[in-house]
Amino acid sequence: MRPAYISPAVTEVATLGQINYVRDYTDDITDEYYDTDTRLAVLQEQLERLRAIMVETDNLADVIALEDRISEVMLQIETLTGTLKRYDALIDYTTINRIVSSMLRPASP
Repeated sequence: MRPAYISPAVTEVATLGQINYVRDYTDDITDEYYDTDTRLAVLQEQLERLRAIMVETDNLADVIALEDRISEVMLQIETLTGTLKRYDALIDYTTINRIVSSMLRPASP
């Protein structure tokens, strides 16, 4: 749910019955986000350097080693890109968890 809709949603739920407990909290992922973004940029630069070296080398052993390292770096780039996309989704949306219970009223005598 988009954050702008949280307050109206809680208000709407309150019209349906009694709300006994509300807890709001946030996770600040700013540091993790920027660390991940920085690592991604470093890996992208490393990938460019590895590809440049590969173009220049004629040694088969070096080519094989470079291809292995390029594969590793590309996997790390894909992983970090996925992490940033997940963080972006967390920033854009809010989750509401609800537990609904009913209270039985005693029967009239």
